[in-house]
Amino acid sequence: MNIFIATGIYPPDIGGPAIYAKHLYDAYARRFPHVTLLSYKKEKKMPTGIRHMWFFFRVLRHIIGKDVLLALDTCSVGFPIVLIARIFRKKSIVRVGGDFLWESYVERHQAMMTLSSFYSHLPPLDARSWFVYQCTRYLLRHTDALVFNTPWLLAIYRVHYRLNPGKCFIVENYMGEKIPSFSAKKKNYLWAGRDIYLKNVKRLQDAFGKAKQVHPDIELDVSGRLSREALLEKMKHCYAIILPSLSDVAPNMIIDAIRMGKPFILTQESGYYESFRSFGLFVDPKNTQDIAEKIVMLADETVYQAMQKKLATFDRVRDWSLVADEFLKIFQRI
Repeated sequence: MNIFIATGIYPPDIGGPAIYAKHLYDAYARRFPHVTLLSYKKEKKMPTGIRHMWFFFRVLRHIIGKDVLLALDTCSVGFPIVLIARIFRKKSIVRVGGDFLWESYVERHQAMMTLSSFYSHLPPLDARSWFVYQCTRYLLRHTDALVFNTPWLLAIYRVHYRLNPGKCFIVENYMGEKIPSFSAKKKNYLWAGRDIYLKNVKRLQDAFGKAKQVHPDIELDVSGRLSREALLEKMKHCYAIILPSLSDVAPNMIIDAIRMGKPFILTQESGYYESFRSFGLFVDPKNTQDIAEKIVMLADETVYQAMQKKLATFDRVRDWSLVADEFLKIFQRI
């Protein structure tokens, strides 16, 4: 099978999507002789619209003889890939793993708005957001298949965009074997990621201040965006992971925490709420008191040890070969 993969970021870029693109490409390159991957280069510095057009023309020279075009996100590469597929009568698949429209709106307007509430009551959009919204609607309606990483995100999109259920699929994220970790020497709660509004760091700090009045020995470690190796090293030695984002579809950091047996606190506005609710603590991201109470709860040794025992029972594994196989089945169906 001749497969073309398009992605906005690729190693050495930092981030889950870059890792996803690399491992999926590697899995197919080992099986098929004609697999091509193209990622953003100069496009990263271009404005919205211009970068899509530039990438469109870069893709053209690579699609001859390709059986299927796979876009690994909606915003940066999804629209040009679906447009090319329509023009040249190729099959296209778009993976939906996040929502750039909501992220960018929340950041520009500093809006305390979850992903689900954004789509249940869509606010007035500025010109840039309107362009992204229209491109998203187009690709969702005209691609041959949509691949979501959680049923939660699919449910939100299915209602708002009125998707055809017959072309919607779920391919859950990679989940590797257990990762060795260490007992924490102090009660430090680790937060790491991009410093953007939706990550809810200010509310986390306020909540932590309240929790510290009850447990003066706890500490909050706020780290910026780290390389995967540096992040894993910090996680191995921390007490717990905390991610109270306004919404977080499928955070890799939580998967890694589970693999390490590290207790975690996560926003309930997540695709992982239903999957992992018995393995961690979940919070209302707009409720400072709720976040503080969960921090205090996890500082209790009895609760902490009970969570560690529960996490030790988690034995689910999804390697990259399985993820690639599930995509391949979708390729063969369309």
